[in-house]
Amino acid sequence: MEAATTDYVDVILQVAARDQSIAHVLREICTLDGATRAAALGLVTAHLRTRRVDQGVLDCIAMLRQDAVARRISEVLPPTSSG
Repeated sequence: MEAATTDYVDVILQVAARDQSIAHVLREICTLDGATRAAALGLVTAHLRTRRVDQGVLDCIAMLRQDAVARRISEVLPPTSSG
């Protein structure tokens, strides 16, 4: 992973560390296989484009499509417990 991408992932992980609801959703998304993750994120992006959403949010979603990014996030975030 490039240094800029690593820095971006570190920021995503810092946010997730402060908000367990974000951590839970990120973990769920990042553990999906690549094709399923891309399809799900495509739907989220399409929905968000109908609203006024900061470009940074769309950039973050685009980053989550990358296998290396998803792998790093799922390695770092602890597994969620159901229930």
